[in-house]
Amino acid sequence: MNFTKMLRFATLPLVFCASLSAMAQTPAAPSADLPKAAFTDSTAAGLAATKRVAITNVTIAFQSSTGAMAGPGLFFRAFQPKDEVLTVLALPNMNPGLQDALADAAYNQLRNELTAAGFEVLPEEQVTASANYKAILGQAGYANHSRFANAMGDISLVSTAGLQPYLSYAGELGTFYSPTRSYLGWVTGFGQNSPTPGGPSFIKSSNAWKVPGMEVALAKELNAHVVKAYYVITLGKAEARRKTDYSTSQHSGIFMYKGDLYSGNYSTIDRTITGTGKAFAEIGMVAEQTRISFRSPTGNAKWQKVSMFKTAAAKDGDVVVRLDEPLVGDTAFFDVQQGQLGRNGGFFSQQKRGDINLAFIASVSNEPGYGREVTGMIGSANKAMIALVKP
Repeated sequence: MNFTKMLRFATLPLVFCASLSAMAQTPAAPSADLPKAAFTDSTAAGLAATKRVAITNVTIAFQSSTGAMAGPGLFFRAFQPKDEVLTVLALPNMNPGLQDALADAAYNQLRNELTAAGFEVLPEEQVTASANYKAILGQAGYANHSRFANAMGDISLVSTAGLQPYLSYAGELGTFYSPTRSYLGWVTGFGQNSPTPGGPSFIKSSNAWKVPGMEVALAKELNAHVVKAYYVITLGKAEARRKTDYSTSQHSGIFMYKGDLYSGNYSTIDRTITGTGKAFAEIGMVAEQTRISFRSPTGNAKWQKVSMFKTAAAKDGDVVVRLDEPLVGDTAFFDVQQGQLGRNGGFFSQQKRGDINLAFIASVSNEPGYGREVTGMIGSANKAMIALVKP
């Protein structure tokens, strides 16, 4: 029997919904109803030596793409069609000015929240003037507004204006930060490099094993805990489905069966694979990876080990507090259109692809509303996390 593959492209209408089933049904929480936060293998006792803190890194990872793949099932794979359906939701061109404003707001919120909790926040100028701080940037610093990727898809890394972002050591991060999925071409070449000039790479993060010791040296110099904040803002969710239909066709002529030639009538079974996809564009914040990390003057100058074989909470500090539940916001701030996937050039070219590829392209249609939503989420997360370490 001759199996004929017939690929047919199909899409479902774009659907907006109030919440995503894959995330906790939690809105951006007001101060009276904070989200859950938790320690990552540490306690507030690690901050008892001093109430001075030096903020060195405040970065927002704006998720710029996410995808879903539908392929053969787990059982009897040898007897199933191998064709895969890929659906991608992407926001490739977010306003850099909006991103800058949100990163600066996150820094101000963090500084104000630490001060309100009883910490003495050192002036930014005192931190950036330090030779130890400059040594960290020399070892692991990268360009602001770098394009990169993580285990979910492509990201845009944006830092507050006064602090150049720098990488944490990969051994303290876990698999979430490995740039394994890129739908936009934001990771290129051997070593999983950012295409942004001066951008990060996985090899650079893997070689940043000196950073923990450098942060301890900076903490000793300033007699203050080194503080880093990292927020992961999601884009939404993509879904992919595939369906296989079989039909029988009648033919006449010469055909081969078990090595012998025959002439006459025969039948073939034709297989048609249909791919469908949909996408939900919605603001969200990732739990566990959204965190505030403290490196202490008396801390571990080596590094805090995290499994590189599973997605785990990062531990790039002696005391780490994390958002412990996802936050989900509104869908009203986006415009989403169906798009094209290029093969030899254009959107998504030469990146992760399926046999059937479906694309939805998002843009922020209401920047003030988007900004208020993201700022509210970061503010609530800051309050919840810093409440755990309040002196």
